[in-house]
Amino acid sequence: MIGCIVAKKKMGRIPKSIDWKLLEKLCALRLDLVDCAELMGGHDKTLHVKIKEKYNQTFTEYRNQKLAVTRRSLVTEALNQALRKNNTAMLIFCLKNLCGWENYIARSDVKEPASRVVQQISLNYSLPSDPNRNKGVIDGEATTITSDD
Repeated sequence: MIGCIVAKKKMGRIPKSIDWKLLEKLCALRLDLVDCAELMGGHDKTLHVKIKEKYNQTFTEYRNQKLAVTRRSLVTEALNQALRKNNTAMLIFCLKNLCGWENYIARSDVKEPASRVVQQISLNYSLPSDPNRNKGVIDGEATTITSDD
């Protein structure tokens, strides 16, 4: 046996294979590490190590990346409810949370500390006549009211 190289046989458990498609679906539901590991029939430490080896990410980073599909679906459905199904509450929610609208506008030009500025906006939203278009028409008039408390 001179000059012969013998490969070492690896000892220990057989490495657990990960069903990455299933893990993506579970992460899209925002399950935590322990829940995902339990549903996949493995251990949470194994899952954490495999994600670190393959993607160089923590489980939380990996899960947040896979939540993009869920977030997109939720935003799409919220906009559909607001614009297509005339859900006024959802329209207000979308304008505040997606567009940054506020009920009260902070004004720096008001000198009196007891003054409160309220902006009232009356909007009439109408859908375009062409259903293939995604844009609607917004007509509105803004009125600023100042009042002393």
